[in-house]
Amino acid sequence: MNDLDGRKRIAAIAGLGIVTAAAFGLSIALKAKVDQSDYAAEIKEELAVGDQYIQNGVREAYLLEDGSYQVEVASKGFGGDVILTVYVEQDKTTLRGVEVVSQNETQEYGARIISEPELLKQFEGVRLPVYTSQITDAGMDTGKEEITDGMILADGVYEREAANGDYTDQVVLTVEGGAITAVTVDSYDKDGNYKSVLAAEGSYIMTEDGLTWDKQAQAVAAYVLEHQGVSGLDLGEDGKTDAIAGVSISIGSIVDLIEECLLEASGQEVSDAQTAPADGTLVDGITGATVTTRAVLSDINKAYVFLNGEE
Repeated sequence: MNDLDGRKRIAAIAGLGIVTAAAFGLSIALKAKVDQSDYAAEIKEELAVGDQYIQNGVREAYLLEDGSYQVEVASKGFGGDVILTVYVEQDKTTLRGVEVVSQNETQEYGARIISEPELLKQFEGVRLPVYTSQITDAGMDTGKEEITDGMILADGVYEREAANGDYTDQVVLTVEGGAITAVTVDSYDKDGNYKSVLAAEGSYIMTEDGLTWDKQAQAVAAYVLEHQGVSGLDLGEDGKTDAIAGVSISIGSIVDLIEECLLEASGQEVSDAQTAPADGTLVDGITGATVTTRAVLSDINKAYVFLNGEE
């Protein structure tokens, strides 16, 4: 054997060693990923993820040795993408569990999905899809167009309500000549007592030196009238905003209701916010963190949609 043949043989052996080492390293990495999980089994094969699902946040998916599934999904939270690994049983409908890959949510609000394990533990063994009383469609394709200022609105009076703790938030929006001409924002308790009336009478006091609740609700309504919508209204993780002077109350639920009114006025079908899916499981959201709650539910439901081949 001449020197050239010897060098070729050595190179071939070295190349084989590199490939073997790489494969071994991948195997070790996958095993470590499984060993670190409370829900995963050995990975059997990687599943192909179509472009429509990639665009919807599905990052990777695997069939596991026990016939269950592992799907990594990302949805936009308040501080960036909330990335979860979602484990689903063989029936593609029962949720085995959920683990956080990464998140950058606000401390004391959305970041509690890490600090309060029970928020994710509640998903173990539930039937998909998952929803909360205020968010019934997260991660599901509703066909709704993006809400933007300047959308074509039909004349009429549009009213939406949604439970918000011990109260029910209510928005009544009037459209005349294709423009928003009146907005009423209020909230009432189980006895029918309205916050606006209680605040005006002095029996509902939030702060000694700021605007009363009724004045803050009026300021929100005035903003909607002036801007003919809410698309430019930035909310914090707690549902509060700095965009309206004097408004310190959480208005996340109210903004959702205004958007629903605008959707209805634009001719789009809007389901009742209190109507749950035909199947699925009602779960607890993260109190004061609607944006993060929606991201978590979206991740889980996107995995469900992917596994069941829905468009």
